Amino acid sequence: MSTTKYCPTCAEIKSVEKFRKDKSRPDGREWRCGECAREAARIRNRKRQQKDTERKRKARGAKREKRVKQALTSPMMADELFEQVYRDRDLALHIESVAREHAGRNEDLFKSLQQDAWIRIAMHPDGQSIEALKIIAGRAIRSAKRRVYYRIKYRVSDLETMSREEYQIWAHGVGRRL
Repeated sequence: MSTTKYCPTCAEIKSVEKFRKDKSRPDGREWRCGECAREAARIRNRKRQQKDTERKRKARGAKREKRVKQALTSPMMADELFEQVYRDRDLALHIESVAREHAGRNEDLFKSLQQDAWIRIAMHPDGQSIEALKIIAGRAIRSAKRRVYYRIKYRVSDLETMSREEYQIWAHGVGRRL
C-alpha cells in the first residue's frame, strides 16, 4: 500500500495519514485531504447558516406584520372606560411605583415610563381586569426601559429603538389619548 496520496482539491501529494478514513473507498481513505474536507464543511455550514438566518428573518417579519394588522384592526379600549381605568387609584399607584422602581431618580425617564404604561393599557380592548392591566403596565415599563437603555448604550434615536409594530400603533393614534 502506498504511503502518499494525491488531493485533487489542493493539487498536492500528501501523506496517507492526512486523509480521513472511509471504508467505502478502495484504498480506505477519502478522496480529499482533511484540510480540504474541513474547508468544504466550513463553507457548506456557512451557506446553511445564511439560509437559516434569512428564513428566520422572513418568518419573524411575517409574524410582526400579523401582529401589527391585528393591533390596528382590533378595537381599543373605549374612551369612557379608559377614563374610568385612568382614574382607578390602585392601578395608578401600581404604575407609579413600578415606574419609580425602574427610573430611580430620573424624572424624565419616570414620566416616560408612566406614559408608555398608559399607552399600552389604552391599546387593549375592553374587558380587562385591573390585575391584568397591572401586568400589562409592568411589561410596558420594562420594555420602555430596555428601549431607553439601548438608546443610551448604542446612541440611537427613539424611532430607531421603537419596533415597527410599536411605531405603527403609535402613529395610528393611540398617543392622542394622553
